[in-house]
Amino acid sequence: MKKLFLLMCFLPAFTLHAQQVYKFGKGTTCVVKGTSTLHDWTATASEVSGMIELDKSFAKKGLPKEGATIEKASFSVVVKSLDGGRGATMNNKINDAFNADEHPNISFNLTKAEVTSVDKANQKFVLNLTGKLSMAGKTKEVNFPMTGTVANDGAYVFDGEKEIDMTTYGMETPSAMFGQIETGKDVNVILHLVAKP
Repeated sequence: MKKLFLLMCFLPAFTLHAQQVYKFGKGTTCVVKGTSTLHDWTATASEVSGMIELDKSFAKKGLPKEGATIEKASFSVVVKSLDGGRGATMNNKINDAFNADEHPNISFNLTKAEVTSVDKANQKFVLNLTGKLSMAGKTKEVNFPMTGTVANDGAYVFDGEKEIDMTTYGMETPSAMFGQIETGKDVNVILHLVAKP
């Protein structure tokens, strides 16, 4: 009975240490790149937040092993923090396209993730993520491959790029000059996520 009591006391501690929660912090960026009939454009978000929960198969220091998984992950981008670098008119069109007043965030919630390969020579690993991407009031499942590295301070750094067809989310592509300038329906979302404990 005494052994059972001790096991019940210490089991929660073991469970807590089996996963490590990291938050996306300083250095994290989200960039959206697109095209138009006049010129290519880029919008950078200034408000990105999120977290990632790594299981015990990730090493405390150094690269994870192939097959290591991520228990939970999510990130959120404030739409109105996207700045196209061309003034309020362009930013308003971005906000209108995302219907930012009703749907203020672009969000991603992980459903599964696994390390598919490890490159020890270059100190990198490849992570394949699948999850639900929500924007402009619609949610779709997406696959998002990313490359990971481990910084000297122990932070995990993830880089990935995903092409997204805006029309699949019910979005109207922004236009200007009474329709003379049209943006392309496909955009590239480029993430640089710095995850620190």
